[in-house]
Amino acid sequence: MTSRVLRARDAPAGFRELTTLDLVHYQDYFEIRTTSSATEAHWARAMFGDVADRTERFIWHGLLRLRLLGHGPSEDAIAGWAFVRHTDGAIMATEGPLIRVNLVFVTSRSTVGVATFVQYSGWIGRAIWGLLAYIHRALMPGLLVKAANRLNRAPR
Repeated sequence: MTSRVLRARDAPAGFRELTTLDLVHYQDYFEIRTTSSATEAHWARAMFGDVADRTERFIWHGLLRLRLLGHGPSEDAIAGWAFVRHTDGAIMATEGPLIRVNLVFVTSRSTVGVATFVQYSGWIGRAIWGLLAYIHRALMPGLLVKAANRLNRAPR
């Protein structure tokens, strides 16, 4: 069972503590209630898959110039982003000449939260992310709901 997605401009403090960025110029937070006991890695893979699809590669690599890792499934990468587990959550991280990005995942008994943190490398990165942030904020709730539906159907 899933409910609507909560969206906030600022991430909770615990999420901010997990980011690897020196400065945070942009952040947002999305949370969904769920009955799934899936890990942060399962949530990230359910949202983005093992390998970036054509649209993701166009946005992430083509527009944002982010460096993506490898071309196949990996324990240490999700959709081309480095994936690092921590005791309190997990991070998908990538960077390029325009921006650095962390997606921080934290699960609890009844919710999963995803925070996005972006650090700009200059005015061009700020301008491009400023435009693409609207798309990001529009897509994230749907990605969370789709992932929740997948994970709630998955055998335990």
